[in-house]
Amino acid sequence: MRTRTLVSASVVMLVATIMVRAQQAPPATLVPMTAASLAAQPDRYLGQVVAVYATVESLVSKTTFSVDQNPKATGPVDILIIAPNLNIHPKPGAYITIVGEAMRFEAAAIAAKAKGYTLDLPADAMARYQGRPMVLATSVVDGTMTELAKFVPPPVTPEEAAFDAVMKQVNPTLGELRKGVEASDAAIVKAQGAKLRDLFAETRAFFAKRSVAQAQGWAGEAVAAVEAVTKSAAANNWTAAKEAASTIQPMCAQCHNVFRERLEDGSYRVKR
Repeated sequence: MRTRTLVSASVVMLVATIMVRAQQAPPATLVPMTAASLAAQPDRYLGQVVAVYATVESLVSKTTFSVDQNPKATGPVDILIIAPNLNIHPKPGAYITIVGEAMRFEAAAIAAKAKGYTLDLPADAMARYQGRPMVLATSVVDGTMTELAKFVPPPVTPEEAAFDAVMKQVNPTLGELRKGVEASDAAIVKAQGAKLRDLFAETRAFFAKRSVAQAQGWAGEAVAAVEAVTKSAAANNWTAAKEAASTIQPMCAQCHNVFRERLEDGSYRVKR
């Protein structure tokens, strides 16, 4: 019993380490178990986040495989693992650790849990596992501590890469513009204002190609705000310049909130 407890604790620590490395917060409650335990007492674990240490029995499809604690036993004792982000197949016969939600196999329930995922099981497997316990995995770790189900973001298009470069210049340029306003330095405001105006113009053009009217409008308002800052600075009206400068950051924030999304790996992309 003591050995089993130590193994379970080791599995939890291993999984927590892998998930932290992958910028995923481990769940507050992680239930360690064997595939045999889940097969024998599924109702005890359904709906819980489990960590299963088991042997890979067979590869079922591109994103699914089965595990079995005792391949020689009779009856339906193998457990189906569905890993929507599986990008490296585990080797049959190898010991692996799976983390995910224990649930019964039902296509509708899986679709509700795994948004955007298309179940790729063949018809015979669909019938075989129907209603049986399974794990919808968010992490699959092999014996070398390699994450096999790591989220791989979609490739960045050249247009998106260019726009990302534009976005990364906005915040530091806006910071320099503010410094110029605070110092009442018209030369700095003029130089940084021109650069920032061009960046927002490029932003407007990017969204124009995607026909996103709201984002175009906000980018246009940002351009107008920058022009108001530079005109006020040129007129030595620093109170007006400060007021106009204070409106730019909120414009950026509102656009990010609507048109930027955080991917599973922690990176950000413009919503497609």
